[in-house]
Amino acid sequence: MRGSDLERVVEAQDAGNTLRDALGELRAGRKESHWTRFVFPQIAGLGRSPMSRRYAISGLEEARDYLSHPVLGPRLRQCAQVVAGLGATSAEGPIDAEKGSGSFCRHSVSVPSTSMSGFRTYCFLLQPTSRQRTGLTRLCLGQCELYNAALEERRGAWAWEHRSVSLFDQCRTLTETRQVRPDLFECGVTVCRGTLKRLEWAFAAFYRRCRSGETPGYPRFKAASRFDSVQWEDTNGWGLDTENERLRLMGIGHVKLRMHRPLRGTPKAITVSRQGQRWWVSIRCAEVPAQPLPATGQSVGIDLGVCALMATSDGELVREGRFAKKARDRLAGAQRVLATKRRGSMHRSRACEAVGRAHRKVANQRKDLAHQLSRKLVNDHDLIVCEALRVPQMSRRPKPRPNGKGGFDRNGARAKAGLNRSIADAGWGMLRSMLVYKAEDAGRELIAVDPRHTSTRCTSCGHSESENRVSQAVFRCRGCGHRDHADVNAARNILRAGRAQRASARAGLGN
Repeated sequence: MRGSDLERVVEAQDAGNTLRDALGELRAGRKESHWTRFVFPQIAGLGRSPMSRRYAISGLEEARDYLSHPVLGPRLRQCAQVVAGLGATSAEGPIDAEKGSGSFCRHSVSVPSTSMSGFRTYCFLLQPTSRQRTGLTRLCLGQCELYNAALEERRGAWAWEHRSVSLFDQCRTLTETRQVRPDLFECGVTVCRGTLKRLEWAFAAFYRRCRSGETPGYPRFKAASRFDSVQWEDTNGWGLDTENERLRLMGIGHVKLRMHRPLRGTPKAITVSRQGQRWWVSIRCAEVPAQPLPATGQSVGIDLGVCALMATSDGELVREGRFAKKARDRLAGAQRVLATKRRGSMHRSRACEAVGRAHRKVANQRKDLAHQLSRKLVNDHDLIVCEALRVPQMSRRPKPRPNGKGGFDRNGARAKAGLNRSIADAGWGMLRSMLVYKAEDAGRELIAVDPRHTSTRCTSCGHSESENRVSQAVFRCRGCGHRDHADVNAARNILRAGRAQRASARAGLGN
């Protein structure tokens, strides 16, 4: 990516953030001049990069409630015309510049054209020598020390001087740090900047949760045993030789990597991470060309569940999965062995590795199944409709119920813990994220609809009643007597809702 493209991406991000802040101020009853003076000129000046179009569509989507506003309505339609001129399309069709509507569905995924390029991350296994493995371990230890020192600087500056320390302030001190600790810079200064940027991301996430009312977690000091990754945020300090399958790391050497798939796009940054005894590299590439698939003319709705991982509107039930439940005995046995080992001993470290290896196997099985299901859905269907599930809220533990006598009443926490464990084992969020990027790359439409009443509404007559669902797997309509599998009936309702949402957006009825 050229420098001008990077500037456009940064400009698009600033425009999207400013648009959201201005929308919040407008809803709070503040002045509208901020919109006319700052927000719309930024949107109109967006670059032609894919990220610019995504931020523009996201901002316009949030502002669609004000299309009828006497002041903001004409400017919003003008911005929609600008975005449409950039070639922005969406999962529900092109943007209508006259109506200012179209695909501004919060859960829809943009459909790239054949010329659109995006960003992708490729993960490869590293095969370092014993000396290179020692160098990587020493690098992680040094960056862990730098991370904790930078965090202590921020905490101390605010506690004693009420002064905020930014990322740029800490990057400027790296020159002085090199004179005191030259061992931290054996692999270059780029990896040190990546560590400081990682701390900046942690504080940005903390402040974001504070603003949104979520439970914030203040950045904590990292133990050396838990600091398992380092990152290079630009192309300095490392190089990639795809022909010989070698990764050159400054201070480490030429590390062999297993490139099991071709690399598309231009490598821009890498992250080297450790998982147990293995080392991996994640290569982030820009300008990755899309690979659209031929149209199939098929549509599908999917219902995600716990007993059956996925049910489709075609009547297919996917009962695979639940890998954590199947491996529960093996995990419990490894954990019991770990509990008998003395802390700090070599036997305990080996037992810890055995526990981590068992958990990684479950995670890899779950990821492999999600890849297979998402790829099959994207290859076989032009339109995929799923539920807009809020997984973190669904797996949240129930609140305690004080009884006013110094104790607590029963709140169903034990039963909810089992449900939360099953939801986490199903991996709904992972499957959804894989569908998003694969559908975008293949030019498919992915729409997420409101899941309310999809499990209780009859697909034959439309009657909705909670008693329609006799059991977890049986659906029998009390209005017309229609019988079907409960999850398949819900998947057909989801597909019908997705088609209606797409038709409404195309016709401009959502305004």
